[in-house]
Amino acid sequence: MRVRRLAFRALGPYPGEHTVDLDRLAVSGLFLLCGPTGSGKSTIIDAITFALYGSIEGVKERLHSDHAEPGVEPYVELVFETSAGLYRVWRSPEYQRPKLRGTGTTTQNTQAKLFRLTSEDQIGEAGSGELVSAQASEAGAEIQELVGLSKDQFLQTIVLPQGQFARFLTTKPDERQKLLQTIFNTRVFQETQEYLRTESLQAGESVKKARQAVATALTALWGDREGAPEIVETTWKDTAPLRAAGTELVGGVRGAAARLEAEAAAAKGRADGALMRLRSAQRLTGLLLRRERARAVLASHEEQADEMAAGRARFRRATAAGGLRSTLARADETAASSRTAAAAVTEARARAGGEIAALEREGLDALRDSFRARLTALEEVRGREAALAAQERELERLAQEAAGQRATREQHQQRLDTIPRERSALQEKVTEAAAAEARLPAHAAEVERLSSLEKTALRFAGVEAEAAKAAKRAAAAQHEAEAALRHEMEMRDSWLDGIAGDLAAELQDGRACKVCGSTEHPSPARRAAGSATKETAEAARATRVSADTAVAEALTEANRLVTQAEELGAQLGGRGTAEISAALTAARDGRVLDEVLAAQREDLTEKVGALATEEETLRAAITEAGEALSRAKEQSARISGEVSEARSAVEKARGEHASVSEALDAAGERLRAVESVRAALTEAAAAERDAHTVASSLVDASRDAGFESVEEARAALLPESELRELEATVRTWDAEAASATATLAEEEISALTGAEQPEVERHRAEWEELTALSEQAGDRRGAARRDAEEAARCFHEFEGALDAEAAMAEGVRALVRMARVVQGNNSRSMRLTTYVLLRRFEDVVRAANMRLATMSDGRYELRRADEEGGQRARGQGLGLEVMDYTTGKVRSPHTLSGGETFYTSLALALGLADVVTDESGGIQLGTLFVDEGFGTLDADTLENVMRVLQSLSRGGRAVGIVSHVTELRNQIHEQIQVDHRREGKGSTLTVVA
Repeated sequence: MRVRRLAFRALGPYPGEHTVDLDRLAVSGLFLLCGPTGSGKSTIIDAITFALYGSIEGVKERLHSDHAEPGVEPYVELVFETSAGLYRVWRSPEYQRPKLRGTGTTTQNTQAKLFRLTSEDQIGEAGSGELVSAQASEAGAEIQELVGLSKDQFLQTIVLPQGQFARFLTTKPDERQKLLQTIFNTRVFQETQEYLRTESLQAGESVKKARQAVATALTALWGDREGAPEIVETTWKDTAPLRAAGTELVGGVRGAAARLEAEAAAAKGRADGALMRLRSAQRLTGLLLRRERARAVLASHEEQADEMAAGRARFRRATAAGGLRSTLARADETAASSRTAAAAVTEARARAGGEIAALEREGLDALRDSFRARLTALEEVRGREAALAAQERELERLAQEAAGQRATREQHQQRLDTIPRERSALQEKVTEAAAAEARLPAHAAEVERLSSLEKTALRFAGVEAEAAKAAKRAAAAQHEAEAALRHEMEMRDSWLDGIAGDLAAELQDGRACKVCGSTEHPSPARRAAGSATKETAEAARATRVSADTAVAEALTEANRLVTQAEELGAQLGGRGTAEISAALTAARDGRVLDEVLAAQREDLTEKVGALATEEETLRAAITEAGEALSRAKEQSARISGEVSEARSAVEKARGEHASVSEALDAAGERLRAVESVRAALTEAAAAERDAHTVASSLVDASRDAGFESVEEARAALLPESELRELEATVRTWDAEAASATATLAEEEISALTGAEQPEVERHRAEWEELTALSEQAGDRRGAARRDAEEAARCFHEFEGALDAEAAMAEGVRALVRMARVVQGNNSRSMRLTTYVLLRRFEDVVRAANMRLATMSDGRYELRRADEEGGQRARGQGLGLEVMDYTTGKVRSPHTLSGGETFYTSLALALGLADVVTDESGGIQLGTLFVDEGFGTLDADTLENVMRVLQSLSRGGRAVGIVSHVTELRNQIHEQIQVDHRREGKGSTLTVVA
């Protein structure tokens, strides 16, 4: 993962908006975040963390800058690249903003957007790209998937805060174990270990329950019977005897049940015979009772024969009269209607009064026509009377409109008089903006020239520092070369002094000496103890030659840097960095001022054009207002004439009434009186005709029904309820007679004499006695049958429990063995989680030592220890110790100095980052931040540490160092310079690249 570009606003100590192009900063591989303590260097790293993960480590307060205006929206925008592509994330934290209405503030929730960029050109275009997600939670999940690191892993690999890893170096083993468990996420191994332990316990419980189920089934099978087999631990090795005992028990229970089954069947046969005899006696009793009841009904009917005949005759006449019921009701209704209509005529004449009360049909028709004609004439005049009020309101409206048009015309004229002065002032501002726009190229050239000069000044300071260090290295190399020369001379003289001894060592008896030619060697020379050999002298010479070469190279490098510093100093012309920075700030301020003026030119030009348009609009409006005033005057004169004519017509039409409407109401009331009398006369005549017609039809219907007159028919008529009751009585008499006759005619009843004796109670007693004996036999059979069924069921469950226990014990055997192994019941007494952490910790120590060797100049090496501070049992081999090769002794990390602790912690952090990277699937960490701690290092150690960090950058990483150490500012040219704002409110930053 590589960070490409960062932009943020109103965040932490930064009230303003800032953009950092990390591609430019990372050209050389190293860049520096520098500035005073507390100015906000680490906030830049916090901004990157917040953009990716939506939160900042250790920060729970609001992120919105206290130095920014409350309404300014805080945000962070980060462009980053992974193997999946190029992405932009935009986030805004939760903050309090002023309410849009009223006073006070409201909470603006956090927001996030994730974009996929399709080209490099979109990196600097805010908001460009394909939208992947607009939800904070969804965007966070997508980013973690793209980056491949959780926030905790990111803060251990991308961002390396010195304080935390010094704690990791010196912490106790058990605390180190907790931290490693978090970083390497060994939860899956812990969960596996716990899962196997839990499953093993559950398996043991399951086997225990299965065996308990066997015991329970055996108890249920045997019940209260004697001789139940006993279950012991050895029983589970062979359960065949248990099965055989259960089979024998079930066979005995089934035999007893079969014997009782036969006894119960015989008892039931005897009880069934007695029941048949009882039912025959009960049937004879029923036949005798029916015979007596039928004979009693027929005797009663003979005694009531006359009463029954009269009832039948009355029912026939009432039924005939019932057919005339609706005609009688209609005759009564029409007669009543005729009387009501006649009364209505009398009442209508009385209400009308006057001449209307005495008129008949023809006179009423003539008077109605006269009233209708007057109503039509009055209705027409009333419309004109009603329009008078509207016309008078229209006259008033026209007068107001005329006054309004006069005021509008005067207002427009006043505005028209002010436009020439405004136009002149705007033209002057347009001229100033054009001049500012013309100066912009010169400003840009000056800013570019001074920016280049500032970079040169920074490079000059760095090269000057490098030249001084190169001179020191050359002097040191010269000193080493002189020492090597003296050593070479000493070794050569020592070797020459002992060369006779070397020649004598080659002499052999019988062979000639190379010096004197003698074959005898009575007193050969001997080499002095401790003298140098030829090989030693040659090695000293090679060391001297190498030292001379190093001197030449060091002097060449020092001279090159001095020359480069002189060239850069000549370009500066004697000006310092502060002077150039001040000039650059002034040039930038001038450019910003003219950019603001130039940006106003287009707006000012538009305002000049808008004034011309407004002037033309005002002139047209003045003309339109004059025309509208003339039209209002003309309409007012025309409506005044119409009002005068309408008032004359109204006075004539209303007569003695107060208004035309009142006259119209009076005429309408008379017309309604006439029409009321006419309607009553018409309705009375129709009612009289209906009553006569219905009365005639009633007389004819009464005769047809067999009645001499209407009055006779009315007398025979019965109420509906009484008629239904009489009909029911007649039908009941007929039904009883028919039923009794049919009963006596039945074959079984007609054969009876009435002297038969059923003896029901004797048969009932016999049946009850035999039934009780049968039920007792049935109860014994049922109990035996249930006992046999229960024994068979219990035996089936008993066999099932035995099979389940055997299957359960076999199924969990491997699980229990595995659980014991991962719980530490093995040859090393080590749990699974401890084993995994131990291997990862060894990887971390191995990776850390690769860099610690360089940083400590080969002095220190980290080693994993089984025991640290007496914590072997708790740490499980996660202790740390330091091998000091200068003393050959092992040291505790607590004995390291502040600087040694820093670079050892840094090496450990980088090693941990490498291992975490490998654990994350080989993620490439293109950007790395190291936060503070460099101030504790001396110059040589700082150089060694910087060499390691430079090796990271040469490996393709962009390494950002957060520090306020001056030496680093001289060494690293690409910088993010953070400083407090001049007005003392927050911080600002400058990118030097």
